[in-house]
Amino acid sequence: MLHTKGGNYPLYVFLYPASHFSRLRMVGLRPTGGVQGSAYLCTSRGVSQYLKMLGTIYNGWSGTEGSVITFRLLEWYFFDSRPTRGYLDLYGRWSGTKLVMEDRGSFAKTFRSGLKIEHASVTLDPGSYSDFKAACADAAR
Repeated sequence: MLHTKGGNYPLYVFLYPASHFSRLRMVGLRPTGGVQGSAYLCTSRGVSQYLKMLGTIYNGWSGTEGSVITFRLLEWYFFDSRPTRGYLDLYGRWSGTKLVMEDRGSFAKTFRSGLKIEHASVTLDPGSYSDFKAACADAAR
């Protein structure tokens, strides 16, 4: 569940290793790998929006425990005809199987649905896409 200034939104994230990652250091940490994937954000009852996900893991040399991760959830377009797309940046740390993240007050671009995410935080736990779909179907907005 993505908690924001404007409400709570079910969120499903599927991520896997990527060969590309940021070369920027973050608070003195060195990037050790990239992640990519996809996400679904439930924007209203039973309606989800597909997002692309790109990110970087820092100080994850021998595993993810305690390592820092950043990623951008980016609005997907079949044809990229818009000059700007909605997005949200999240920063967090692995703690066992959980990924605890927040936006750190970073700028987020409004999605084409009109949704603008502000003051976001989320704890990602292992789960299935069907769990997400059920949460989205139950969401009362």
